[in-house]
Amino acid sequence: MFRKVSLTAALTLAIAGLGSGIANAAPATSFGDGDYIVGVDIAPGTYVGSGTVDDIMGCYWERLSGTSGEYEDIIAMDYTHSPKVIVTIKPTDVVFSSTDCGTWTPAPAARPQARPAPAAPAPEPAPAPSIFGS
Repeated sequence: MFRKVSLTAALTLAIAGLGSGIANAAPATSFGDGDYIVGVDIAPGTYVGSGTVDDIMGCYWERLSGTSGEYEDIIAMDYTHSPKVIVTIKPTDVVFSSTDCGTWTPAPAARPQARPAPAAPAPEPAPAPSIFGS
């Protein structure tokens, strides 16, 4: 219940602050565990979590479409003990939440893989000898 109220209050304050003329800081691109409003607290993008902070509990994260606290708000989630966690937070997500996942940092830009050089064409086979003579 507290989470539902605090997320709703945070979203309301964030929306109210957008039109108040108060300068807002740019969304963070590196952040720890907690609940974050996408586009306000954090920027959308692909992030790498440093992995499980708690060896017993593991890392749990959610991408949410709303702040009601209802199961239907969950767009995607995962629970893992992996030492590295990758999540893509979309601009359409409303909230991103994580627990015991360490620090989230932007994923390095994907490097295009070099294409291998095309293989040289195979030489044409020699003509077969004629059984009728030349």
